[in-house]
Amino acid sequence: MFPQSNQVGNVGRHGQVDAATQNRVLRNTYWMLAATMVPTVLGAWLGTGMGAKKLQHTLKTQPPGVDLPEEECKRIVNLYRQENNKIPGLWQECDHALNTMMNGVKLSFSLGFGEALSITADGVKLPNNLYIRYPNLHLNADSKMVYDSRRGSVKIWGGAMVENVVQALARIIVGEQMLKIRERYRPILTVHDAAVMVVPEDQVEEAVDFVTKIMSTPPDWCPSLPVACEAKWGHSYGAC
Repeated sequence: MFPQSNQVGNVGRHGQVDAATQNRVLRNTYWMLAATMVPTVLGAWLGTGMGAKKLQHTLKTQPPGVDLPEEECKRIVNLYRQENNKIPGLWQECDHALNTMMNGVKLSFSLGFGEALSITADGVKLPNNLYIRYPNLHLNADSKMVYDSRRGSVKIWGGAMVENVVQALARIIVGEQMLKIRERYRPILTVHDAAVMVVPEDQVEEAVDFVTKIMSTPPDWCPSLPVACEAKWGHSYGAC
């Protein structure tokens, strides 16, 4: 969160503040609050079923770039799957759901823990009553499951479906949080799972507490979900 200072911007030759600076100084007594829920990047990769070779390639090509032997990548993948054995179980459950959707869903059923997700004839029903759809789900010539999209044929498997569901649920959670935050402060920017607000200077601490509480509260449709956030403030978004 940050104070928008009148020292920011350009001043003309005769001490006159230019228009761009004036626009920024209009928020002189306001602060920016940025709150975010940050996932572990490695866990996000491995959680979608990434294997050792792909992990090796990803670590090497993504900044800062780490070149690990394939055997070490296998050890990391196996350790992750052993320590988080319920995740591979969810991949298998999603594989079963995809096969059921491909063959035609006769009776809707829940996916995963609780009843937040349902597998229906129309697709994966989400808690906000929207759907993840896989049009024309079928096996291609290589016996790989694919569906039609605007980009053409797209491969889908249990791990990829888990990623789709996680991203959809995360967006629903953040969207619901934004609506609650908006009751007191107007969000001016969202970046992935981060929310940015401009608030009066004398409400900084109150805003931090309010937004942190909102973004650390699990949704009604999954009260046991561990949700947490970090809140920072500064003079600019970069300072947060």
